[in-house]
Amino acid sequence: MLEPAPKSIFGTYTGHHILEMNGVVPDESLAGERVRWAAQVKADLEAGDTENILEGSYIALSHNEDMGLNKIQSRNYPVLLALKRKELMQFYHNL
Repeated sequence: MLEPAPKSIFGTYTGHHILEMNGVVPDESLAGERVRWAAQVKADLEAGDTENILEGSYIALSHNEDMGLNKIQSRNYPVLLALKRKELMQFYHNL
């Protein structure tokens, strides 16, 4: 497991690589095959180091429960939630 980084909002920040997989197919009939391929690639990566594979997506398009932000932010997760709640309340207050 990654150790918390005390001077970063990203609680588990360390050198890393990002693998982004976008499912675009020229023929919809190939979609199932591509989804199975992507699932197998992910399973193979996780088999090597389960603790350091983080789920993710574009934060603006995802709900917190879909992203594992608590794992990404580590001990800073409560601070992030408080900031998001404060920002949301300010947004609605200014409508």
